[in-house]
Order: sequence, then structure tokens, then C-alpha cells
Amino acid sequence: MGERLVEQWLELVRTAESTSHAVERGLATRHGLCIAAYEILQMLDTMDVAVRLNHVGARVSRSQSRVSRLLAQMVDEGYVTREQSPDDARSARVRITPKGTREFRAATQTVQALLEKSLEDTPKGLRLLTDPASHARSS
Repeated sequence: MGERLVEQWLELVRTAESTSHAVERGLATRHGLCIAAYEILQMLDTMDVAVRLNHVGARVSRSQSRVSRLLAQMVDEGYVTREQSPDDARSARVRITPKGTREFRAATQTVQALLEKSLEDTPKGLRLLTDPASHARSS
């Protein structure tokens, strides 16, 4: 069982990596976004209020400097606005703009289509992703 489990895990890793690469390429070519920028838009789209920069960095598991650079680009693109925090003049908050919401929703359609295509091309990977424990038990 040990070798089979390792093989299944490696198949899962390969499926996840190829899917991530496909999504990264699709977001870049169709929307000019990287996965991290998409993740930031996704997080901001769920918030009703402006969010502190350090909260964004913590939620998307990226370094604060990377988040700051991405947010600066996203402000330039008009996807987010940056405002001074009313509580602390040293910190800033960001919120998604209507343009950012539209781009996020269009990008989400792209991501969903790419995920479906990628997983359709790898049915074994799909089974592993949807229920790895039962697949390991049945093999």
C-alpha cells in the first residue's frame, strides 16, 4: 500500500501543478493577472469595507512587500483604491473598485473554464482531487 499511496500522491502533485500552470497562463494572457493578484481581488470582493494592507497580506499568504507591489499595480490599473486609514495615519486600506469587481468576475469565469478543462483532461487527477482518501482505500 505504501508505494501505491506515494504514486497517488505524486499524481495529485502533478495534477495540481499542471492545473496551476494552466490557470496562471490563462489569467496572464486573458486578464493580465497573476494568481496572487486574482487571489487579492477574490479576497477584496468578499469584503464590504476597506481592508488594511497587512490583513490582505495575511489572508493571501504572500509577503507584505509582494502584496504592496501588487496593490500598487492594481491601483494603477483601477482595480482597487487605496485610502488612508481613519484610525491610523501611518497605515492604508484598500477596497475593490467596480472595475476590479468586473475584472474579477470575468477572470473567475476563465479560471472555472480552465479548471474544468484541466481536470477533464486528467480524470485520475480529478478523482484524486475530489476524494483522495476513498481513492487510496479503493486501490
